[in-house]
Amino acid sequence: MDVFDTTLLRKELPGYRRITAVQESTSTNAELLADQLAPPLSVLLTTSQTQGRGRMGRQWIAVPGALLACSVLLHPSARQCEAIGTLPLATGLAIVEGLRDIVRPQLGENVADHLMLKWPNDVLWSGKKICGILAEGIGFPQAPRVVTGFGINISLTEEQLPVPHATSLGLQGIETTAQDVAIATLRRLEHRLQQWGSPDPQAHQLLIEDYRKVCATLSAEVQVEAPLGNIHGVVTDIAEDGRLRVKEASGQIHEVSAGDVTHLRSAGQTYS
Repeated sequence: MDVFDTTLLRKELPGYRRITAVQESTSTNAELLADQLAPPLSVLLTTSQTQGRGRMGRQWIAVPGALLACSVLLHPSARQCEAIGTLPLATGLAIVEGLRDIVRPQLGENVADHLMLKWPNDVLWSGKKICGILAEGIGFPQAPRVVTGFGINISLTEEQLPVPHATSLGLQGIETTAQDVAIATLRRLEHRLQQWGSPDPQAHQLLIEDYRKVCATLSAEVQVEAPLGNIHGVVTDIAEDGRLRVKEASGQIHEVSAGDVTHLRSAGQTYS
């Protein structure tokens, strides 16, 4: 039995030019990038991914059938390439919104609000990671092709979790399917990609404003493992270009474009 009904997906998501579902993929990002015939706004999705990767080249271990792995292809313009750093933020925002659409009818608005973002684009449920996002590109600058991909833990059990600070929709009491999650998240992603790619500066500004509203990293005390060294401080803002602004106790402010962020809790207790 097929997990996805592609006819229904195309009906529910008419803004995408091509939607393909496969039983298994090595990596939806890699396969979509390698498909030279794929038009922009092509989607590739599966519930079994064997060689998935996360940020910093980390391996993403996927239990077959217990997740949704999905990638969307873009052919960005030169102007859009200048804003490529905010593409993962736009994707993360859309995933939070789509998952809240799934959760809200079952558990209510207050529980849906437990879904937040950790900068730049990890989706958390009450501090536990439920989705990771990775944007990748090739062909710069002449013929850029970019994919934004995400993996959502749908029905992973406690024993199947890759790390203690992860969770799944099933473990949080949500009854759903990969198809329903795909429709909800891709519908929201279409809108956020339109904002991200718009030539109107106000559209991008609204995107960042909405991101700030669901970013748990904002105002948090954090430890950042950045390329030029570790930073410990409080996050004061998410800049318009997506960079993290961290104020140290000394008053020095750092703008971070890449790095691993840990939210600090009480003494000796953290989550990544």
